[in-house]
Amino acid sequence: DDLVPYRIDQLWHADITYIRIATSFVYLAALIDGFSRKAIGYALGKTLSADLSIAALLSSY
Repeated sequence: DDLVPYRIDQLWHADITYIRIATSFVYLAALIDGFSRKAIGYALGKTLSADLSIAALLSSY
C-alpha cells in the first residue's frame, strides 16, 4: 500500500539531478513535501556527494 499524506511534513520525497552549465555540470538535491508538493529544501553542488544531500536536508529547517 502507498502512503497517502493528509498533512504537511508527513511524507518527504528526495531527488537528485544534474544540470548542464556550459561545459560542465552542477548537481541539484531537492526535498519535496508529499502533501503540498512544494520544495522545502535544496542544495546545489559541483560534486555528487553525501554532503550535498545533507545540505539539502539542513536547508529545510
